Amino acid sequence: RIAGYTPGVVPYNSLIAACYANGLNDKAMDAYKGMKRAGIRGNVKTYNMLIGALAESRQWDQAIQVMGDMRAANVQPDQDTISTLFVPEV
Repeated sequence: RIAGYTPGVVPYNSLIAACYANGLNDKAMDAYKGMKRAGIRGNVKTYNMLIGALAESRQWDQAIQVMGDMRAANVQPDQDTISTLFVPEV
């Protein structure tokens, strides 16, 4: 909550995307944890960005954990979610 404003999923997604784009995967996870603490439910884009960042840095256990969070939040994985986890790099 900043100056009476509680950010929603879109500002959090923007923050996560900015962290991810700048190689700050730990900060992206911190933003996600803050989002969860604030009671803000992520959407498929939120989870795909996090899973992608974690998979790219080969943090498979955390990527699977985030996938579990996604499932617990009743957010359906899409084609991007699956391909991020299961399509090998060339």
